[in-house]
Amino acid sequence: MNGQSGRGAPTDADVDLHESESVAGATGRRAQIQTILRRASTEIVLLGILYYLYKWVRFVARSDTAEAVHNARRVIDFERAVGWFTEETLQDFVIGHEWMIKFLNSYYMFVHFPATITFLVVMFFFRQSHYPRVRQILILMSAAAVGLHLAMPLAPPRMMPFFGFVDTGRLFGPSPYSTNTAAGIANQFAAMPSLHFGWAVLVAWSSVKFFRHRWRWMVVAHPSITLVAIVLTANHYWLDAVVAGLIFVIFAVLSRPRSKQRALPEVASNGVAVHSEDDEACRSDLESDADLASAVCRSGSSPGHRNDTPGGSSSDSTARR
Repeated sequence: MNGQSGRGAPTDADVDLHESESVAGATGRRAQIQTILRRASTEIVLLGILYYLYKWVRFVARSDTAEAVHNARRVIDFERAVGWFTEETLQDFVIGHEWMIKFLNSYYMFVHFPATITFLVVMFFFRQSHYPRVRQILILMSAAAVGLHLAMPLAPPRMMPFFGFVDTGRLFGPSPYSTNTAAGIANQFAAMPSLHFGWAVLVAWSSVKFFRHRWRWMVVAHPSITLVAIVLTANHYWLDAVVAGLIFVIFAVLSRPRSKQRALPEVASNGVAVHSEDDEACRSDLESDADLASAVCRSGSSPGHRNDTPGGSSSDSTARR
């Protein structure tokens, strides 16, 4: 009986305490949700403004066709000199397979922006500590691309039929571009560098680096398919992808966390330092950024030979993490 009385009905004080904890928990969850929604709204507005600014600058920077074609000839001459000019030969090899061309046209037209936006949303909600770095690389890559578009307007291969190229979008569909280069809102002379490929590399690199699921390596297929699509549809040269990959590597390395900028680890009550997952990620950033970036770029950007496998050095560095 004494034991039962000791475990008797809760007192009013116990009930009040439980209700207070429930109210505090609900209030905390609401505050957390409101904070996330505010941050998400800010990100949407910021990225929306930057995107339309990027499109506007590309639009006003449109150059005359003669200059863009002249630069295209220079690119082709360079690729011939180094043995890279295989785009027209490869296109001839697949042009008879209409289903493949239509798939590559659709991939080029419909996957680029949705894949990038979806990835940013996933990063924002599930890897918030790394999201600012990914966003920074994306913005810097886009800014550098606009600078190159201004400095070197470049006609894509599809506008160079006298070299044997075919505009597969116009011939088979679908095509995002007008036949009149002066019409529409797109700058069709913004071939160098290829942001289709550059952004795809960023998505694959970030997926491999910041996520731990074994299926993350499947995302590497995205820049590989993108590279095939931009070349075989005659929207870009090999050099456009190479330059985009170099720009990505530069900003990925420059944006990595510096040891002096790291916060001190939390210290438990017993005086032992508590190392979080972010601490481990920061250490791995300092160890293997350049290796992993180069591995992802090599998954698609080599014009003369095929991709490295995920089992190479980059996966070794990932395993160490």
